[in-house]
Amino acid sequence: MLVGGVPSYGYIGGGLVLVTPEEPTFDLIEKPVGEQSPWAMVLADEPDTAIIGTDMMGGSGTQTAVEQSAGRLVHYNYAERRILHEVTPWPDEQGIRSVLRVAHELFFSGRTTGRIGVMDLSTRGIVSKFETGVAAGGRLIAGPDGRIYLTAEGRLLRIDPAARTCEEVASYPGLAEFVTFADGSLYGSAGTHLLRLRLPE
Repeated sequence: MLVGGVPSYGYIGGGLVLVTPEEPTFDLIEKPVGEQSPWAMVLADEPDTAIIGTDMMGGSGTQTAVEQSAGRLVHYNYAERRILHEVTPWPDEQGIRSVLRVAHELFFSGRTTGRIGVMDLSTRGIVSKFETGVAAGGRLIAGPDGRIYLTAEGRLLRIDPAARTCEEVASYPGLAEFVTFADGSLYGSAGTHLLRLRLPE
């Protein structure tokens, strides 16, 4: 099991932990992506490799951690403790909020701009970028209908991964980003309210 973590107040960097539940053992990898933190992560096709979306976390209330930081996508071999490849999709995007594998592609969202990007995992090249219409990115979720869902700013957006288009399907004040699917419906929460939305065609 591979777990990522961000630093506590006053620190920067974050880390990865390799967990063997049967033992149990915990193998800490400190600062795998330098001063940035591993914020979103998915396993790659290569052995012992993860794709990490980075963000800048930590620092203190009186001193900025770094003058400028842009979110990166990093292919990291956790067995050899080294970066295999990295790319900065947007120089003006502070962090990568979420990553999601769809077949041979990786969809990812920017934290501060709400933009979506697509990486071809076979070439590790960025093949598409498009806007969602929201100011801040949210969590990408695979739907049962083959679409990608995104919650941000109280809005539920649906992305067609083939057409690279995004549309709003619902909104509710305070809609949380963690949702789940069951019986052809989407379930979410807003404060103490449990919400159910039947997925549109």
